[in-house]
Amino acid sequence: MSAQDLLSRIKSRLPDLAAKIEKDYRPDLDAKISILDLSYNALLVNVYRGKKLSNRELDAYNNIYATLVEVIRAACSKKTFATLEDPQFLPLFNRKQSVGPILIDNGKDDIFVIGKNFSAIREFVTKYISRNPKLKASRFGEKTLFDPVKNQKGISTGDYKRTTKSKVDIGHIPTAENENLVSPLESKIQSVLEYGISSGSSKIQSIAKNALDTLYKVQADIAYNFKNTAPEAIERAQKILGTGYIVLTLHTDRKNNQFAVLEKRIYDKLLAELALSLKLDTVSGSNTIRQDIKEGLINILLAKGKKLTRHKPQQGKIGIKVKSNTSIQTVKPTLPDVRFYRTLQLSPTSLASLMMQINSNLHDQLKKNMGTGNSKNVLNYRSGRFAKSVEVEKLSESRQGALTAFYSYMKYPYATFSRGGQQDRPYTRDPKTLISKSIRELAGQQVANRMRAVNV
Repeated sequence: MSAQDLLSRIKSRLPDLAAKIEKDYRPDLDAKISILDLSYNALLVNVYRGKKLSNRELDAYNNIYATLVEVIRAACSKKTFATLEDPQFLPLFNRKQSVGPILIDNGKDDIFVIGKNFSAIREFVTKYISRNPKLKASRFGEKTLFDPVKNQKGISTGDYKRTTKSKVDIGHIPTAENENLVSPLESKIQSVLEYGISSGSSKIQSIAKNALDTLYKVQADIAYNFKNTAPEAIERAQKILGTGYIVLTLHTDRKNNQFAVLEKRIYDKLLAELALSLKLDTVSGSNTIRQDIKEGLINILLAKGKKLTRHKPQQGKIGIKVKSNTSIQTVKPTLPDVRFYRTLQLSPTSLASLMMQINSNLHDQLKKNMGTGNSKNVLNYRSGRFAKSVEVEKLSESRQGALTAFYSYMKYPYATFSRGGQQDRPYTRDPKTLISKSIRELAGQQVANRMRAVNV
């Protein structure tokens, strides 16, 4: 069963979920401020082979990296700053007329260019890196391709079309600990997770979380992680630019192809598991969709392309497990447009007022609940950056009256203190515990008894 078939099955049952899966998130990411990491270690791992290089190969990389930095500095000779905190940076970057990417150069471990969007970065790489004569023969240069020319019937004419292409591609580097390290697929899976949270479906939440975990592991196994060598750069960027930007790096074609294959496998597995979770049994006279999805999922995991076996026609009904917060619907097998999860009912006026009240006092309440010194048991209030970053983005109310507050906070660097983070002990320092407590306290006693807070 193809990915399109699986998506069609999901759309027939949960059109809202299917819409989130079908959406192309790349344009949203491409429109954001883009930071291209050009640090020594990033390119050593992503464009070359990192620790697998011999001494001779490492010397060659050192020489070409020095040339690359020389080329970049020449291209940005009038647009270079040692730090983002330079008072002249923002006025230049915010000019209405295009000034092109700006170089932040503080040594080989802290060097990157900032563009107003993805297109600006792509143009910079093509014009100043790939096409530069000094880099032409290196892995940062261009390669010549000879594609066979075919006639209208698709038959080769014996002629070839000569084209050139950069040897490096610009790659996204999704990472769990930082919201600025994202990719289109990660955004897609995050939207599925948000749907699972808002609809109260623990199954959809679990499927999405597993897909995210796999994506992050793939990223960690194949590519370089920006935060490992330049966390200060991210922190400074957030201070100056806010969080509305993404971090990119250069990858070889081969590495990008590796990502593409593995991301396709993660996406197909996500679709298969979502379709399977809807218990898509069939009516009389057809093959068992449930069996086909299971077998298709096995094929995805094994990365094999064997065809699905045919099954005997089976009699069946669409099975639905009804949760406590889900209204029961009578479903006939012939009705394809069944909704298994009902959208939560909202009380717009009262909920909007309550959310405004919480957000207006949330900073002070967090400050009150945080430590004031160097306590090891709770998060301490110092600059106020964490407390100011917390915001309730949505309040929803179920038919049974249960309230859910969906909030966000600055995950980098504070997610390290949450469960599963590198500094999660003691658990009393978990930011989520602190935020949930503060939100419930602001909501009032009667409301707090039926409220839960969920991080998105």
